[in-house]
Amino acid sequence: MKNDELVTNALYQELFVENVAIYSKRLSRVDDLSSSLGVFDKTRKIYSNLTDDEKETITNLIKVVIADTASVVLGTIDGTHIPNNIDGDFELFYKNEQIQGDLQDYFLELVETNNVI
Repeated sequence: MKNDELVTNALYQELFVENVAIYSKRLSRVDDLSSSLGVFDKTRKIYSNLTDDEKETITNLIKVVIADTASVVLGTIDGTHIPNNIDGDFELFYKNEQIQGDLQDYFLELVETNNVI
């Protein structure tokens, strides 16, 4: 496996396997729902009143947001997405190998292959 694919696979695993599991677990906690005013705790309070189908919808929305955000970042690094006020090129190296150019494509291929969204 090439280094750019290795990095993309690692990011995918971190975001969609590990982080989604962490978010789901944290949202499902029902302890102390009334005492905190933080955004995550307010969301947990709303989430606790949802049906299982509605909870799955929220989890899927989280996956969409993760995919879109990662795609923008990787596309910016690759040079396929140009945010406002960014007019230069990026260079990303891993193990002394330049890896930008296909990161967004590899990432989105993983998302599509695994039916994440």
